[in-house]
Amino acid sequence: MALLSILGFFVLYLPLQHFLGYTYTFLLISATLFTITGLVASNLPKRTKEALPCGSIRKLWKNPSLIFVPVAFLVLVEELLLNSTYASLGLALALLALIFLPLSGVFLGRGDVRTQRFLEVSGLVFANRVVLSSFPISLLGSPSLLPAIYTLVVIACILYVAYRKIDLNYMRLAKGGTPILTQVLAGLLAGYILGFIEYFVLRPTSTVTMSFIQTLIYIVVVMMVFVGITEEFLFRGLLQRCLEDMLPPWQAISIASLFFALMHLGWLNPVEIVFAYAAGTIFGLMLYKTRSLIAPVIAHGFGNIILNTIVLLF
Repeated sequence: MALLSILGFFVLYLPLQHFLGYTYTFLLISATLFTITGLVASNLPKRTKEALPCGSIRKLWKNPSLIFVPVAFLVLVEELLLNSTYASLGLALALLALIFLPLSGVFLGRGDVRTQRFLEVSGLVFANRVVLSSFPISLLGSPSLLPAIYTLVVIACILYVAYRKIDLNYMRLAKGGTPILTQVLAGLLAGYILGFIEYFVLRPTSTVTMSFIQTLIYIVVVMMVFVGITEEFLFRGLLQRCLEDMLPPWQAISIASLFFALMHLGWLNPVEIVFAYAAGTIFGLMLYKTRSLIAPVIAHGFGNIILNTIVLLF
């Protein structure tokens, strides 16, 4: 499904780039086409009988996957606004989504815990955008910004887990059924490869203001502890797991990866969105196969470390 989505997107993307050139309009159309392609590819094969949801969703939607369509486009619109001249509208929409989605779960779930949990977790996806608005502009370039944002996001996730009394094993916060050494090595290998690929996708430039050693320590701590753990806890441990309760595993992985990819619109690079989708699919497969967050957290964090170390060195 990941390959189908990516290939379908590039069939549309390449002629579009030729006619429009690299503009914000091009980004907007590309991101919309990517979202549509991802949603369509995620719903092509027939669902298994075991994955059919309970009666309340069937009565509401007939096709339960329709509930993910408006949420996906809500993420898309919020990210497009946030990364445009209408950033304040994007932040306002993120705040509304953070409040409205969990509340809508009470009415749309109609007693279905799975639907309600999906909408609640979808609201949490917007948390890192909302907490960003609380920081003054003077701190946006500060090294302390990322740790502060991700600390607030992970606190929000922990409070939600505690409030809902979600079992840690449910979120795969366990050693899983695969040897830990195998998970660690798989995570390091995947992260190493993904980090190199992402460097050539983004070609970022260094803005280092600290010494080499200080910067290297900062990269390792922030990318592994804050970014890797927080994003995997949210997108795989919470979002993908609640989707797995409603859909077959391949659909759950695909939709969670789609949401993860759209949150990378800030790079203003359509290829990065596709790369993040592919990376999210790999992380999701790791979670599903190992029944643990160990491998995806290491792969995610180490991939970011590799990317930023290359930028630092070259």
